[in-house]
Amino acid sequence: MHIKPTPRIGGLAIMAALGVGVLLLEDEPRILLRNIFILGFIVFSFGFTEDITKKVSVALRLWASFMPAILGYLLLGITLRNIGFAPVDYLLQFNPVAIVFTAFAVGGVTHAINIVDGLNGLCAWISIWAFIAIIAIAVQVNDQSMVLVSLITIGAILGFLVFNWPLGKIFLGDGGSYLLGLCVAWISVLMVVRNPEVSPFAFLLICTYPVTEVLYSIYRRRRSRQSPGLPDQLHLHQLFIKSFVYPYFNFLSNTSKNSLGGFLLSLLMILPGMCAAIFYQQAPVLLLVSGLFVLAYLALYWWCFYRSALKLGLPIQNSL
Repeated sequence: MHIKPTPRIGGLAIMAALGVGVLLLEDEPRILLRNIFILGFIVFSFGFTEDITKKVSVALRLWASFMPAILGYLLLGITLRNIGFAPVDYLLQFNPVAIVFTAFAVGGVTHAINIVDGLNGLCAWISIWAFIAIIAIAVQVNDQSMVLVSLITIGAILGFLVFNWPLGKIFLGDGGSYLLGLCVAWISVLMVVRNPEVSPFAFLLICTYPVTEVLYSIYRRRRSRQSPGLPDQLHLHQLFIKSFVYPYFNFLSNTSKNSLGGFLLSLLMILPGMCAAIFYQQAPVLLLVSGLFVLAYLALYWWCFYRSALKLGLPIQNSL
């Protein structure tokens, strides 16, 4: 997708911007952002080391994405205890179960947002749309601290986007994408813990696109007997740009096509985010819309795959 060597240090700029935010804020918002900064530094450091050395395995980075939730409990006492389903809620009253469940949720979203980082601006725009949906919910439950923290995080992302989109002068790198994933995941956890009236499924719906992407990637790799940790060229964003952007926007430069594809795919976050903001208290509706979005994702994926299969020389029967 990329032609010229480009620095993968955008995450360093976002990390620094969050640090400045900690210095400027006061009272509860400062404490919240400070904790996010500390927990985010864990996944950022593993990802940034990979950006520089290329020697940090996917498995190690995945395990690192579980660590913030564990430390979040040990240092802050924060963990998910209620998802609105009685049998699970009963189990979540036991600390080991709650810690593992929260770590899996936070690590899963963190890794999922990292997975979709493949086009200029895609991961950054996805994170912005997610935070806008979170802000919409926070405003309705009058959680002004979470509104402010989310706005500052958006500001940090926008500063990066000035150089990343649409000219592609700098990339997030694994450090940046893991950091943004952790911010989305942990702020979602905080919203649920601080506001019991908000269903956790609202934040699952907000993140349905990246979560579906990572789960479907695991499924198709297992089906074709490949390691889930190995990279390939069958992610939705790769198929989308080859099957839609290249044919219909061939008059643009390669960099512009890359950036256009990233922005257009990020729009998949908007409708689920709107539904989450409207139905944030209604778990059945949130689950129904999540299921419908998964079907829509699969339909789009298959459409893009079949359009690009001949160009990529893919065996259709073994790849979906």
